[in-house]
Amino acid sequence: MSGAKDDFYLRYYTGHSGRHGHEFLEFEYSNGRLRYANNSNYRNDSLIRKEMWVGPLLVKELKRIVESSEIIKEDDANWPKKNIVGKQELEIKLGNDHISFETAKIGSLVDVQESEDPEGLRVFYYLVQDLRHLAWRLAHARHVLVTILDVNATMSTTEFQLSHKAYTKLIVHAAKYPHAPVNGVLLGKASGDPIVIIDAIPLLHQWTSLSPMMEIGLDLARSHAESTGMKLLGYYQATQRLDDEGLSAVGQKITANLREGFKDAFALVIDSASIASTAAPPLIPYTSSNLTRTSFSPTFTLAESDSVERALTFVRKDSAFNTFGDFDDHLEDVSVDWLRGGIWGDEFKG
Repeated sequence: MSGAKDDFYLRYYTGHSGRHGHEFLEFEYSNGRLRYANNSNYRNDSLIRKEMWVGPLLVKELKRIVESSEIIKEDDANWPKKNIVGKQELEIKLGNDHISFETAKIGSLVDVQESEDPEGLRVFYYLVQDLRHLAWRLAHARHVLVTILDVNATMSTTEFQLSHKAYTKLIVHAAKYPHAPVNGVLLGKASGDPIVIIDAIPLLHQWTSLSPMMEIGLDLARSHAESTGMKLLGYYQATQRLDDEGLSAVGQKITANLREGFKDAFALVIDSASIASTAAPPLIPYTSSNLTRTSFSPTFTLAESDSVERALTFVRKDSAFNTFGDFDDHLEDVSVDWLRGGIWGDEFKG
């Protein structure tokens, strides 16, 4: 019989009640069983419930994530209180330690930094990101495997490599506007093995529909690419919803348009739920002729293996967003160099 030192229990909940009813995400690990539930009435989404048994290696990894975070040492006394926007709950039993936390929803690292206990809340924030990422992957593991197998025959065999500059710019774009959808395009030369994505141009965070602003931004981005001997090879997007990993209708149309100039044009959806994790690039590719979701590897690689960690380190700096802006920002302040990225060209050379 296992002793108290081997006891392990974990439960996380985030949710709120609003005009779409009670919307929440919750997962719980207890005695070898993982339960996952996600309920959203937004756009008539339905309740998702999954349950599975997990092996000792996975339990060991869950424990490692919790222990290495040192969350047991923290206290939520000075954390933001739950409010109309919603709340988060985290309960952990690890050996002889049993602790629970409650706080408001955290939109971004700005909320963490402006709290009364930024150090402790930051530990909570990053731990929750890692746990949510792992729980989601487990809950959807079978679906993802089937998707990859179904797409194998039709996906493009072209391989792509993201430069550190391109990767960092799209991550910073998503991190700067966590409460808004963002999108942009990816540039490179349409030849090579692999084809290198050299740069990224951030388009919008306000006018993200197929609006005149979108058309103007795309035309300017295309002209800039051509002036530097490159083409628009791909599209990227992120949404404000942590559980939204689908390519939007706008993204599908833009990517289809890009294929008129480059037949293997693709889309990358930034996985907002795992953007703070260093485990893997939080990017979900949409390739193949019908833009079906697939896995990041092996079709995509990073030019530099430490790009994920370096990009996160940069995002956490107070000055990270000072010189970065998209086309929306440029419309409000013409000094914002959204096409070239200001000082970014020098700061993010490989």
